Amino acid sequence: MREQVSLLRGQGHPDAYRYPVARVWEEVSMVVKRQNLMLASGVGLLQMAVSAMLDKEAAKQLKATLEGLTHE
Repeated sequence: MREQVSLLRGQGHPDAYRYPVARVWEEVSMVVKRQNLMLASGVGLLQMAVSAMLDKEAAKQLKATLEGLTHE
């Protein structure tokens, strides 16, 4: 339980130690899902970057993806 509260505090929940146990688990579940999605996105971009070094079309796709991520 201490690890979960620590994780939540590190993710912007300064009062996590006051949360009921059920809320701690619910919030931790959301934090972990969000972190996993960020990691998966990073891996996908890394794969695209490696491909871009080997193929011009992949470089164009990477550029378009990065532009899509950085422009609203």
